[in-house]
Amino acid sequence: VLDDGSVKCFGSNSYRACGQPTDSTNTGFGNEPGEMGDDLPSVDLGEGRTAVQICANVAYSCVIDDLGGLRCWGNHPGRGDLMYAPDSVNVGSDTGAVVQIACGGTNAYHMCAVFADGRVKCWGSNGSGQLGLGNTNERGLGYSWNMGDGLPYVDLGTGRTALQVTAGDIHSCALLDNLQVKCWGNAAYGQ
Repeated sequence: VLDDGSVKCFGSNSYRACGQPTDSTNTGFGNEPGEMGDDLPSVDLGEGRTAVQICANVAYSCVIDDLGGLRCWGNHPGRGDLMYAPDSVNVGSDTGAVVQIACGGTNAYHMCAVFADGRVKCWGSNGSGQLGLGNTNERGLGYSWNMGDGLPYVDLGTGRTALQVTAGDIHSCALLDNLQVKCWGNAAYGQ
């Protein structure tokens, strides 16, 4: 995220995680001479939209925009298919603004978001319980019925809210308002 709120991504773009269409001569961005700096295109976040925060992994990238909305591109867990242009992610009508996001680790296909009221939602793959929902059922991944208002909040404990969240390969953790850390999934494996 640049100082003007624009976003530039570089790398292999194999899952369109750079937010740019791929032509037949170059599947990456920033890997050839003359492709960085002013020559590296910005991601089109939509008219007048700027980014506040970004997270990325090998398959997708996401930003919180200046209105507190979440926009993702690539093969992201809120959609389940390739999108080179940023796409709004429906995390529910009662959430308020997204204030912090975490994309899962390099080999992960899940993510989490903290909302203005400190509640947390996670979605994507869930084979190790990394979504914090007390089960191993996937959320999102191309199924709109289990996103939006159908996507439950993580139970952080009675009266607890999150200040920040992070996502590893098969686990997620939150820094709580009492400065304790709560993790779910398989935190013993991977980073």
